[in-house]
Amino acid sequence: GIEIPMIQRDYAQGRNDKKTDYIRNKFLSDIYEVLKSNHKGEKKKLNLDFIYGYIENSTFIPLDGQQRLTTLYVIHWFLGFKDNVDFKPLGLDLFSYKTRQSAKEFLKSINNTENQIKIKEDCNNNFEKLTCAIKNQPWYNLKWDYDPTVKGFMQTLKNVVSLFSDISFSTLLNEKPLCFHFLKIDEYWLGDNLYIKMNARGKALSEFENFKASFENIISKNKPESDYFIQKIDGNWLDSFWEYSLNSLPDLEVQKNVEKLTEKCDFLLLEFIKKVT
Repeated sequence: GIEIPMIQRDYAQGRNDKKTDYIRNKFLSDIYEVLKSNHKGEKKKLNLDFIYGYIENSTFIPLDGQQRLTTLYVIHWFLGFKDNVDFKPLGLDLFSYKTRQSAKEFLKSINNTENQIKIKEDCNNNFEKLTCAIKNQPWYNLKWDYDPTVKGFMQTLKNVVSLFSDISFSTLLNEKPLCFHFLKIDEYWLGDNLYIKMNARGKALSEFENFKASFENIISKNKPESDYFIQKIDGNWLDSFWEYSLNSLPDLEVQKNVEKLTEKCDFLLLEFIKKVT
């Protein structure tokens, strides 16, 4: 099984805000495209980068990769549910959250075979009603509406239903088009302390950094324009806006917090690109 440990946060990739919606829908679309290609017989793979953690009592405890794994689980859950797959032989019922008791109870309930049969009867194969059907079940605790992980699960499930209804579970299972780089961290005598240190040092990407990465990916096939953009955005253009930002801030303020300079430079460069386009 997979158990999200108490040290982790709630399922944030299911939040219902503009920025998270974009990240989630982009991730789901990338997965859908690969599954659709494999559904048509094309052998395509999607590498979802590194995850690391340790094995404890035959259960994988992820220290990094929680958000991606949970989103993937929602996809597995829906496709398995839709195609009448028995969860137990595949271990699909062994995904759990230890962060909150409410999240743990919710996952246990939706993985129960009898509960799934009743949900399907109430849906009557109209999966657009799936989240409503789940909430209408007698075992659904209304307090779960206030659990961030449960709310995130339900939001992602809505997106998955609207996008993945034409994908079969067998494509996901047999073709294995999704993969990770996996680091078993207990082999290196590391553990929770490393996770704490890494997250303490971690810093969310700025709006500019997210734009740059996405845009470079979009234009990557258009040579030599993409090479020109990558060279300029990290070269002459950045130097110009860095100089301008440096001159616009008091020296003492920059010395106290150099991040202000970086933030201003990123902000101005992105605003300029917005204006031009």
